[in-house]
Amino acid sequence: MTARRFFSLGAALLVIGLLILFVRFSGENLVMVLMPYGLVGLGLLFLVSPNLIPSNADHTVQFIGEYRQNYFQESIPVKTIFMGVGDVELDFSQLDLPLGDSALKIVCFAAGIQLKFDQDSAYRIQSNAFVSEVRENELKQEFIVAPYEKNSLHYEGSDRRLNIEIHSFISDISIS
Repeated sequence: MTARRFFSLGAALLVIGLLILFVRFSGENLVMVLMPYGLVGLGLLFLVSPNLIPSNADHTVQFIGEYRQNYFQESIPVKTIFMGVGDVELDFSQLDLPLGDSALKIVCFAAGIQLKFDQDSAYRIQSNAFVSEVRENELKQEFIVAPYEKNSLHYEGSDRRLNIEIHSFISDISIS
């Protein structure tokens, strides 16, 4: 979401919260009195939150939509991806990793995650999800309340490795 959308959403929540507070201030129902304060607080959070995350941070936040990234350089500029609902497409096929371990974390509620690697890549994928479906080439596996972990063939002997952690409620992971 852009800063303008955050501002619009925050302003709308703030106005709705103030209207409900004005209409329901009689105190008959405690939930109806406290809910507007929560909406006002949520609206203020959305109004202020674009300024809390610096533009040069090593993470990205996206609530709804798609996140696509092709990696060509030696380092991974985004270390953590926060996603609400949407698709994450990451292409590591032309990535030249630096020496040592590089880490990437994906935190989402429900997402379709597509990961592309070249044949000589050294990577580890760890997924903790309530429900997950993993497709690798022709193999399809489904997991419910079970972690998934996969190491590439070259992972153990390589000095340039990529560790990918996926934390989600529902995930659909495609590895190619």
